[in-house]
Amino acid sequence: MEKRIISVTNSSGSIIKIEVEIAQNNAERTKGLMDRSGLDSGKGMLFIFPREQYLNFWMKNVSFPLSIAYIASNGKILQITDMKENNDVLTYPSRNPARYALEVNKGFFEKNQIVEGCYVDIRPFGGK
Repeated sequence: MEKRIISVTNSSGSIIKIEVEIAQNNAERTKGLMDRSGLDSGKGMLFIFPREQYLNFWMKNVSFPLSIAYIASNGKILQITDMKENNDVLTYPSRNPARYALEVNKGFFEKNQIVEGCYVDIRPFGGK
């Protein structure tokens, strides 16, 4: 799976770098972070969809807690939600259509002052 560094401008204007794996086809998006033992600090997975749409994620076969950010085509973070590990019952839907989803370790967004309304530089992925 392809890896890249993305930049997020946090609520105090600082740039936060995250090394992400890119999930851009159905197989990669379906597999996501399943069956892994953890995620290193400062790393995540960026899910890319062909267009903005309502998204829905779950935590089947993911043994560590994550947070997800739903992101618009222009890079604006629309929603941040914490997700519980090893849960194949609950789903985590986006409140609005989104084109991207960014999963990181739970607490990463809070620790780095990344909140709803912050921007992710998604231009290399076809965003504005």
